[in-house]
Amino acid sequence: MRIDINKATAVLLNWKRPDNLKELISSIRSQSVPIEILLWNNNPDDKTRYDVDIQVDSSTNLMCWPRWF
Repeated sequence: MRIDINKATAVLLNWKRPDNLKELISSIRSQSVPIEILLWNNNPDDKTRYDVDIQVDSSTNLMCWPRWF
């Protein structure tokens, strides 16, 4: 197994702060090391497609449980 030490992963949770989330994603994307972004969207009313690599749209707010999944 080869581990790429020049790559990182960010796991984000979203609920009710889409403007802050867009700013956060932009900041992560601007880093000098490529970062894969996984977003768990806990807000069933937010249908936004964010600039992330993987986006999971939950049908209900699972609060902080996705952090441990």
